[in-house]
Amino acid sequence: MSACGPWAGSVIPFAGPPGLPVPPGSAASGPSAPGSTRVLSSCFVATLPRSGSWLLAEALANTGLVGVPNEYFRPDFTRMWSQEWGLEDDASYARYVETAKTLTATANGIFSAKLHWYQFAWLSQQLRAQDGAAEAVSTAELMARWFPRLKYIFLWRRDTARQAISYYRACVTKVWFLTGEARRGALTGEVDYQQIRWFEDILVEHREKWRAYFAEHGVIPLEVIYEDLAADPCAILRKVLADLGLAEGPELAAAPTMLLRQSDDRSEAILEAYLAVRESLRPRPGDLIWSAEDTAFRSPSLSAGTRPGPRAAGRGERGAVAPISFEWQRWAAFSLMSGVSTDSVIASMASQGMDRAAVAGLCRELMASPAYAAGDWMSQRLRKLESTMDVLRALRRTGGVARSVDRRSELGREDFLREFYAANTPVLLADVAPDWPALTKWSPEYFASVMGDEAVEVMGDRDADPDYERRVHAHRRKIPLREYVERVASGAPSNDMYLVANNHLLESGAAASLWDDFTIDQRYLEPGRAKGSAFLWFGPRGTFTPLHHDVLNILFVQVFGSKRVTLISPLESHCMSNHVGVHSDVDARAPDPVRFPRFASTEQISLTVGPGEALFIPVGWWHCVEALTTSISLSFTNFAYQNSYHWLHPEIKF
Repeated sequence: MSACGPWAGSVIPFAGPPGLPVPPGSAASGPSAPGSTRVLSSCFVATLPRSGSWLLAEALANTGLVGVPNEYFRPDFTRMWSQEWGLEDDASYARYVETAKTLTATANGIFSAKLHWYQFAWLSQQLRAQDGAAEAVSTAELMARWFPRLKYIFLWRRDTARQAISYYRACVTKVWFLTGEARRGALTGEVDYQQIRWFEDILVEHREKWRAYFAEHGVIPLEVIYEDLAADPCAILRKVLADLGLAEGPELAAAPTMLLRQSDDRSEAILEAYLAVRESLRPRPGDLIWSAEDTAFRSPSLSAGTRPGPRAAGRGERGAVAPISFEWQRWAAFSLMSGVSTDSVIASMASQGMDRAAVAGLCRELMASPAYAAGDWMSQRLRKLESTMDVLRALRRTGGVARSVDRRSELGREDFLREFYAANTPVLLADVAPDWPALTKWSPEYFASVMGDEAVEVMGDRDADPDYERRVHAHRRKIPLREYVERVASGAPSNDMYLVANNHLLESGAAASLWDDFTIDQRYLEPGRAKGSAFLWFGPRGTFTPLHHDVLNILFVQVFGSKRVTLISPLESHCMSNHVGVHSDVDARAPDPVRFPRFASTEQISLTVGPGEALFIPVGWWHCVEALTTSISLSFTNFAYQNSYHWLHPEIKF
């Protein structure tokens, strides 16, 4: 029996460590203790297993200011909490949610809960079931209906290998927390590194689902990283309280945690061994479920004990045919579904040292499989969509006139909506920022003069990682702004360090004065939603943002210096080699025609954007951006029209 119910692969721990304040009888005392309270604002700790969520929850509960965060929306805890709160067995889920809010909110009207991804998905389903009209709204809007003034704290862990080992160890030993009265869970027997790999795959998958949710709905959470939390809990707690607009609680510095660190020398030994074999372990199958009885993952698609790695082989030392690896089986299925002949697949795989008869047998098995038939149906539907896009591309090119971006001024709200926003067409606006003080004031030197001593976050060490845009969280660095300005002002072209939108400089107190230097164009933008929807980019000549598309419409305004922007229509998406999220695998500056033959057929529009010019980049349009000089830019997403859309992104791993 799975401990996960419908949420395959999501192991569910105990509600919380013994002694953590929970309602009723919370450890919070005095005027801020939980009770029957009208909820004025809400906070979700959006997290993952083994990310320090109970450490943060304990710290927040002890302040008596932020409710009592707990797993109120874990599917199998509904009955437990209902009994705690005196709810009838047949109480509606709507009443359950309202009771959770009013009984656990602190006296200042703040309710908080912590949720793993599967709990958040389940909560969304339950809330939609309470109101048929809720099907028409996005998940973010749905949550806002039920949880007033909702803010998210996104708590995640950089070191997913250690996180997975901790997860595996807790599941096997059933020791989820370590306090002064609890013993560390002892692992006995052989460590199953394949199980650890699957735990890591699940953690990464759910982390990226959180990120996709935030990006899709334009939600900007407060990000808290476990490693920072473990190093200085009080500093993180102050950061969280400040983000929530709260003063520190009187006992903030004097409330030690009762939770003890669980990792030990055995954990480090497991880590070393796991990292040595991780790349040879099989990725997580889609039908994976956790068996609490067996304390192991089980998958109907795998034979017991099967641990195929990525390496394919021919015949073994005694003439036995070695198994064909998962990667090669997937390649064969993909090729056959794409219309490649069976003979060609056999020849290609045989040229790599695999046994021809074994490959022929594999092809027969694949093509007889119901999964293959379903995949073939999907492939045919995809090819129809791609052919339709090709027809539309051909129609747009009829006449042989190369496309360009219109340059417009004095464009009214309705004209902009009709001609460009609703038409999903880019336009260069010449009169969005003609009178901005920023155009004459902003420069690297000016930034150094107004906030040079402030430590700001930038993206660093990008040159060492060809995948820096997809791995942004691995490149976050703190550096005094003055030091960053010195590097930028050297004049040398560089893409190694860049202050980008995801560093959220404009949301920091240090940048408060910068808001006085620009205005929100009310023809197109909503001033009341500017906070959290305006972003700053600042970097040297040579910074480069690779090909990607945004999930929202963007108004990009160049303030200092100039940038070259290359745009490609969404109708070309099937030519972009988009395997992960919103990113293309193609380097638009030097595309490889062998690896990406379809990209050569795309129609690209390049233009230079200079100071005072604003480029409207419609949602879904592929683009890359290169700084031609030292550059400062702003971008806005707070349009006066709908700017939230439902996207489904690929996560194809090779």
